[in-house]
Amino acid sequence: MVVCPQVLMWLLAMLCGMILGKLLIHDYLCGRLLRLKMFRDDQGSWMTMFLTVIVSLYVFSHAYNLLLVLWYDNCHYKIDSKMAVTSASVMKAAACGTWLGDLITALMVTDMMLQDNLYPRWATRFRQLWRQSNVPRILIFWVGSVLATAVVVTLIVSDWISWDRLNRDFVATTELSRAFLASFILVMDLLIVMQDWDFPHFTTTLHVNLPGFSVATLQWKYAEVDITGKWFNYGINVMVMLLDLNMWKNQIFYDPRDFGQYTGQSR
Repeated sequence: MVVCPQVLMWLLAMLCGMILGKLLIHDYLCGRLLRLKMFRDDQGSWMTMFLTVIVSLYVFSHAYNLLLVLWYDNCHYKIDSKMAVTSASVMKAAACGTWLGDLITALMVTDMMLQDNLYPRWATRFRQLWRQSNVPRILIFWVGSVLATAVVVTLIVSDWISWDRLNRDFVATTELSRAFLASFILVMDLLIVMQDWDFPHFTTTLHVNLPGFSVATLQWKYAEVDITGKWFNYGINVMVMLLDLNMWKNQIFYDPRDFGQYTGQSR
C-alpha cells in the first residue's frame, strides 16, 4: 500500500516540525538570540510548533514527491494542491472559522476587561456582579458562543442570505472595495493584539481567569502542558489573522478563471 508511506511522512513531518519549532525557533532564536520576553520559559511554544509544523508538512510533501519520482514514478500517488473540494466550500469553512475566532476574541476581550482592576471606577456595579461568581460568566460564554455560532454557521452553510441580491442597487462592491474591506478586518485583528496592556511582553501580575473557565491556566496532569491566558486568547486570534490574510490574498490576486467563472462571451 502506498498510503502507509504517506502517513509515515506526515507523522515524521509533524515530529520534525515540532522539534524544530521548540528547540530552534522558540528556545534558541526567540529565547536566547533575540531574548523576547513573550517567549520566556515555555510561553508560546505551542503556537511556534503549530506554525513550523505547517512549513514542515509543505517541505516533506515535496520530499515525498521527489522520492516517488526516483523510486516509483506514478503520477497518481503524488501530493498536489487538488483537494477535491470546490472553492465555495473552502470559503464557507473559512468564513465559519473566522466567525468562531472573532466571536471568541470579542468575548475574551470583554471578559478580561470586566475582570481586571486597572480602572476601578469604570462600570463598578456591573464588574462587581461579573466577578462575584464564575458561574454567570462561564454560562454566558459557552451558551452565547454555541447559540450564536449555530445561527451564523446555519446562515453561511445554507446560503439563506444572498449577498449579491442584497447588495444589488444598495451597496455595490467590486474586487477593489472588498480587498480594502479584507485589509481593514486584518488591521483590526492586529490592533486587538497590539492594544493589550501587556503587549508585546505578555507579562502580567493580574489574576484573570480564562474565558469560559474558572482558572487562569489550563494544565494537563498527564503531561507538561500549560496554556496561559495570553497565549490562549491571542493564539486564537492569530489563527483568525491567517484566515483573514488568505481572504485578503484571494481578493487582491482574484482571477475569475481560477474559480471557474465566466470571463466573457468569447471565453
